[in-house]
Amino acid sequence: MTPEIHKYFEIALKQGDFAGICREYESATYQLPEKLLSNVAYAYLKLERFDLAIKLFRQVHEAQKSCISGNNLGAALMASGDFVSARAFLETAYALAPSYKDVVRNLVKLEILTGNQKRLKQLCLDLFKSDFAEIEIYQLILLNLKSSFFDQKIIDIELELKFSKNQRYELINNAYEKLHFKRMLSHLRQLPSEEFKYNALGIILNKTEKFVCSRKFYGKSLSINPNYIPTKINMLKSWKHSTSPEKGLGLIKKYQMKENEHPELSNEIGLIYFLNGDIEQAKKVFKRSMMKFGNCRIIYNLAEIKGYKFTAGEMKRINAIKKNVSITNSDRSYLNFALSRHYERIGKVKECVQYLQKGNSLRNVQGINVYHHVQKLEGQILDGVKQLGQLTEFNPSKNFSTKPIFIVGMPRSGTSILEKILSSADNISGCGELPYLERYSSNWLGRGTQYTAKDLERLRSRYLDRLSSLAVSNSFAVDKMPQNFIFIPLILSAFPEAKILHISRLKNAVLWSNFRQNYTSEDGLWFTYNWENLCAYYRFYEKLMQFFHEKYPGQIIDIAYEKLVEDKDVYIRDLFKRLEIKFDEKALFPEKNTKVTKTASTQQVREPIFKLANKNWEPYVELLTQQLKQK
Repeated sequence: MTPEIHKYFEIALKQGDFAGICREYESATYQLPEKLLSNVAYAYLKLERFDLAIKLFRQVHEAQKSCISGNNLGAALMASGDFVSARAFLETAYALAPSYKDVVRNLVKLEILTGNQKRLKQLCLDLFKSDFAEIEIYQLILLNLKSSFFDQKIIDIELELKFSKNQRYELINNAYEKLHFKRMLSHLRQLPSEEFKYNALGIILNKTEKFVCSRKFYGKSLSINPNYIPTKINMLKSWKHSTSPEKGLGLIKKYQMKENEHPELSNEIGLIYFLNGDIEQAKKVFKRSMMKFGNCRIIYNLAEIKGYKFTAGEMKRINAIKKNVSITNSDRSYLNFALSRHYERIGKVKECVQYLQKGNSLRNVQGINVYHHVQKLEGQILDGVKQLGQLTEFNPSKNFSTKPIFIVGMPRSGTSILEKILSSADNISGCGELPYLERYSSNWLGRGTQYTAKDLERLRSRYLDRLSSLAVSNSFAVDKMPQNFIFIPLILSAFPEAKILHISRLKNAVLWSNFRQNYTSEDGLWFTYNWENLCAYYRFYEKLMQFFHEKYPGQIIDIAYEKLVEDKDVYIRDLFKRLEIKFDEKALFPEKNTKVTKTASTQQVREPIFKLANKNWEPYVELLTQQLKQK
């Protein structure tokens, strides 16, 4: 083997060219050393060719019998859904090297996936007794344990001993749901500087959705140090995610925020302009910042502006960044998605798909087996339906003035434009994609014990309290979290007055729109990172909705996206009739609705509804389908 071959594998791995690595291996006439063989196995794993990945990792492990090789094999088995075999190899690797963070992380992930709370607790106790001090792994455990086990163990004793002040702040920030406010304060008093302290308090209050208070602390931080960039960034983010992003414009002027101060600040300034509809100003900010900082997220946001194509100078800058092997996988993913947008707009189908596949593969770090996941989810839903059926008739103890309207379906199926139409009416509030239904559901899915009327009452009260606070005294409020389709039985049980709108769109249009979308791990849409997984999840969605229609006839209102855009005037009037809500003429002109949309559809919903935007997916879906058949 030549040094050039070694160099090729090193560069290809850092750039995420997993398909290229596999092609080189399959055509090779030479014997690869074990280190490169592990790289090939990793590439197969990223492409979800689990059998080949496991075979190569096993070959390396049989030769080495090391902690690293055992960890790699265990991780591949876990990704394939073989949790029993994965546990055997990971536990052996952990016994060999209890402080090796990769094996600890994989073992923690395995216990989270299998719901083994007892082992998760024991693992954390063992880690505390050792000198293990990887904060991200403690955070992972904290956020997945369902009990208050760590309230005393970590906060009062271990946190003081194990972590520095900055690390302690980071742990508080990430584990906010497990902490009491007084304890937060006691730790924050020890933080280094006042502006830092108030910024940290603002972050925690923002995380716990006390937005008004969080902004007061951000303001206090900036009153001490008007040039403190972390607080400037957090203040803009706070207004960006609010229903009043126009206030972010005032902050930019008040604190004389400049795009050349810091790349993340530049990005937030551009996004504030973007969300307020000043696309040209956003474009100027992104263009200047891109050339100055070379920041991948800024490049991506510039590419997200409708119709934008990179100039020759910008492409030269991007190609230079691509060669930088030190950028993170996350940033490289943003870069690949940006390039996919560019090639899509200049009509280069193959290049567009290649960059999308690279971008998605870099996002797909969880390695979840979609078939195992949906099978488990189907079982949990059927068990949940059965439990709800065993309850005596539920009579809510309290009525609320605001009635919920749930818009459900696959992501990118038209939920945003439907919300925009409805919230154009004076008596309907659009509340966006709310996380509260699942959060307040008391683990309806996978609960293991009987769901009770008390659980339903608690869900109803907490959810409607939150919804009413967002509805600004309106009679109706729209929650457009698409994946609430999984919770339809729970919605019908807890909210008998609610309306459920199920919007559907041409299958291939939905598939392509999701695959090309740059979802982050926070979105929870991991199944979109791989075309095969996405198709499998769509089949699960179709099957589940068919079951719900049969189980609850007449209780779900179906909306066909194509019919909605084909004859909007007639369809929208009929929709209000089916909802039993007085029709408002403003609903015919959703593009005039000034309420902010903060999803992937931000630009589309500002435009008038037009008849056809569905056929742009055809050449891309055809290519992806051909590739899947050849796999």
